Amino acid sequence: MTRMILHNAKVATMDARNPWASLVAIENGRISFVGNENDGFVFPNGNHQIEHIDCNGDTVIPGFHDAHLHLDGMATYVVSVDCSSSKAESIHAIQSLISERVKSTPPGQWIRARGYHEMVLADGRHPTRYDLDLCAPANPVKLTHQSGHGSVLNSFALALIGVDEATRDLPGGMIERMPDSNIPSGVVLEMEDWLFQHIPQISDADWIRGIRYAKDTLVSHGVTSFQDATVTNSFRNWGEFRTSVNDIGPPLRATVMIGKRTGEDTWSGPDDYGGQHFPRLGHTKIMITAGSGTIHPNLTDIAELLQQSHLYGVPLAVHAVEIDAIAAALEVWRSVTLEAPQSFFAPHRFEHCPESPDWVIQELRRFGISVVVNPGFIYYNGDRYLDTISGDGLNDLYPFRSMKEADLLIAAGSDSPVIPVDPIKSMYGAVFRKTSGGRLLNPLESISVTSALDMHTIAAAKVTGLENVLGSLTPGKYADMAVLSSDPWVLDQHSWESLVVRTTIINGEIIWSKSA
Repeated sequence: MTRMILHNAKVATMDARNPWASLVAIENGRISFVGNENDGFVFPNGNHQIEHIDCNGDTVIPGFHDAHLHLDGMATYVVSVDCSSSKAESIHAIQSLISERVKSTPPGQWIRARGYHEMVLADGRHPTRYDLDLCAPANPVKLTHQSGHGSVLNSFALALIGVDEATRDLPGGMIERMPDSNIPSGVVLEMEDWLFQHIPQISDADWIRGIRYAKDTLVSHGVTSFQDATVTNSFRNWGEFRTSVNDIGPPLRATVMIGKRTGEDTWSGPDDYGGQHFPRLGHTKIMITAGSGTIHPNLTDIAELLQQSHLYGVPLAVHAVEIDAIAAALEVWRSVTLEAPQSFFAPHRFEHCPESPDWVIQELRRFGISVVVNPGFIYYNGDRYLDTISGDGLNDLYPFRSMKEADLLIAAGSDSPVIPVDPIKSMYGAVFRKTSGGRLLNPLESISVTSALDMHTIAAAKVTGLENVLGSLTPGKYADMAVLSSDPWVLDQHSWESLVVRTTIINGEIIWSKSA
């Protein structure tokens, strides 16, 4: 029988009935008591060994719940060349990094690289197939964009997967061409699902190493539960997750989305979804894109998916980034007549919604749709937004205060590996609206520390259908929590740079400690 008491702490419970405490008691993986030192708490049958943790005044919070990430994408970073802006500021620098990887890679073997963004490269453009040919003529190369929604392939790679002048764009995707020709430039947009099916996966050994690395990264930042929002997830992937991924590395609580495409007959019964045992199935993921100039899927297909979700009792998670895609999704909600409301395990949710003017917020509220946003983008990508977006687009970017005031249920996800997992940086972006370069992004939409923590804990649990077992430090819930090095409620914005997670606890066990 495992028993633990954390005391001499500032406990932010995120439980409105008992918001602050100084002591948390844990028994058999569950929270048994939350209160104060002078409450005189003792375990019944006190003969069992009790581990006493003196927090020395540190702040204890519920474990962070990352409501939107991509575990496989995080895992591939282990074998990918890091071409993010901190490593490569130009196409020449990208070429140098890939050239270095070529030295240790046999000819004909795939090279993966990722993290570039054309807007922060000194060249101000995407690399092309020919740029990559110069540094890797004998290896197929896939260079993935920072967003995860585009890639650059060299000529070797294009030939292997059969993309040439005669290849037509896929529905919702686009093969960019060289000027005044049909020759593919190497840049392909919104085709990651198709590429996933045509490019060999990384080795089993690298994949296991990558999954362990990804999970270790999560717990080192106080994340104790997450939702994998990868649209390429299938029921086969779900089977692999249950039989292998879940047992690799630390025991995080995972919820897995299944991607859904129009015309697929792959819905499962509601008994396979939700629940409180891990790993578990969550929302059905669909992607709505407008980047090619048309809405994909079309409105009729989106409406069919929405109707099917109600038929099968499984809520949708709708990827919607461009304002046209958001508008199209809301048009479907306005136009579809649904059967009697379902008792979903969680509400329908929109993923990202970066540009959300007031009319979008009001429509989301009208339909009871929750939103999973990415506050970390303010910190990591904010300088680029400020340099490339203007007018109403900038004023409507990540309007967390307006969403809160409209009583929308909003939760936070990192979208890693698009940006690093770091809930503290994510909260910093939401509270101070400061970019990594120290500039302010739409500061009128800042929210309180409590509201920011809510987005990363109890609200994240609610949008995932887990508020009964996760998200707050409440007796009876799982004993998942993090210990912070300082009190974020009293820190000024400059001191947040030194705020870190000291300890991560899952199921009443210390899984990670900074001093270890």
